[in-house]
This record gives sequence, C-alpha cells and structure tokens, in this order.
Amino acid sequence: MRFRCSLLILGILSVLTRPGLGQARGSPLPRTWIVGPTEGPAFCLILDRNYTGRFVGAFTRFNPVHWTFDSTKGELSLVLPQLDSASVSRFRHATGQSLISFDTLTHTTVQNVVLGETIWFNGYTLFRQSALGTKEYAAAPPACKVKRGS
Repeated sequence: MRFRCSLLILGILSVLTRPGLGQARGSPLPRTWIVGPTEGPAFCLILDRNYTGRFVGAFTRFNPVHWTFDSTKGELSLVLPQLDSASVSRFRHATGQSLISFDTLTHTTVQNVVLGETIWFNGYTLFRQSALGTKEYAAAPPACKVKRGS
C-alpha cells in the first residue's frame, strides 16, 4: 500500500511539473464546466487557479482534483486520486473514444477540450458554462453559477 501511494504521488508530481503545462496562454481554459442535459445528477467541475479542482453537486467523493492544461495541444489532464474501481473501469473503456488516454496507476485522464469543447467524466458530458442554454444553466447547482463571460 505504501509503495502504491508513493507511486501515485510521483505520478501526480510528474504530471504537474511537466514543462509548458498549466499555463493557459493563448487560449484561456474555462474554469467552470457544467453537466449538460441529463437524467442524472446536476453537477459541475470547477478548476481553480492553483491547479486544483472540485466537483460540486455530485461526485464530491472524488475531490480534490488536480489539473494541468497544455495550451499548445489543447489537452486537459485531470488527476483523480479518489477514483473507485468501477470508475477506473469506465475510464479505461472510454480511452480512445471520449478520452485521449487514462493512466490506471495515477488515475490521470487526458482529453482535448479545444476540439471537443467538452469534458467527459464517468459517463457524463460537461460543457463550458458559456455553451449552455438558459434552461441547462438554470438547472445547475447554485455554486456552479459564476458571472457569465468571466
């Protein structure tokens, strides 16, 4: 168990310290991503400026999230250390479809948020706040609603 925790920490550090990552120069990365129309739970992912993030409304058991953004490739990496085995299986199966890659050991997902303009998470599609219609935005949890345009 200690060995696995050490490997997880090393994996997280290697993702967070890659050169050129984290800076969203040239193409700003939206910080609030809200689940689209769904019969499932209303939730969002908020990416903070200190490269941590959190789920609000649902999936809070997976908090905290660590993230980096490679603006040259348009790739967002999310490190999700709290994933359970069922979620790991879902992420592995989504690789090559909804995700560019998923590292099972470090629980790191990589997805292109410039081309698709969405984030896939555990079977749900999250959209940039600005891409949601009025009805979808109204259904979002209050903590997910930041001033439009920011």
